[in-house]
Amino acid sequence: EKEEESVEDINVKDILDKLHKELLDIEKEIFPSDFILSEGNNDIHKVRDILWNAIGVQDSNKVVSCIKVLLEKKALDLMLHDDSRFKSIVKRYVGLHYGNNVENYLDINSDKLLARRIFLEIVLVDKLKIEERKGILFAFYLSNLISKSGQVVYLDEDDGKLYWRLLQVNGNQLAWSNNI
Repeated sequence: EKEEESVEDINVKDILDKLHKELLDIEKEIFPSDFILSEGNNDIHKVRDILWNAIGVQDSNKVVSCIKVLLEKKALDLMLHDDSRFKSIVKRYVGLHYGNNVENYLDINSDKLLARRIFLEIVLVDKLKIEERKGILFAFYLSNLISKSGQVVYLDEDDGKLYWRLLQVNGNQLAWSNNI
């Protein structure tokens, strides 16, 4: 006797249609870039302060809007490298999750996508307490704003869900995990 499998086939088209709808819904929640810039007197460095304050009051729409502006203006990576407020929360997170011997790695890390991945998880999931699935969806949306920069999440074809790309420790360095 043959045993029939009860595994449902994942319909990729349905998954992509649902993902597209969710991304359009995110765009409706985000403030226009010129609104954020005008709040900062068109000074991209002041957007950092707006972001910091939005994180403090847990205004997720404003946080995502600020990150979007920083990405569009190619200022997020510089902020993560130069702004001690954001640098220290990333460093503390890395120390707690990957070990104290790794926390200084980001100072010499040249993989900007890796730093973005950590930062987005910290801000969206840890700081704002956004439900993880929605936080990952926000990260997917934000990562797609920079063409050809890579992705901080991946779509698992087995269950049709988005997940954070995994990181691992190699020596005293963080690296992308090949185990997806």
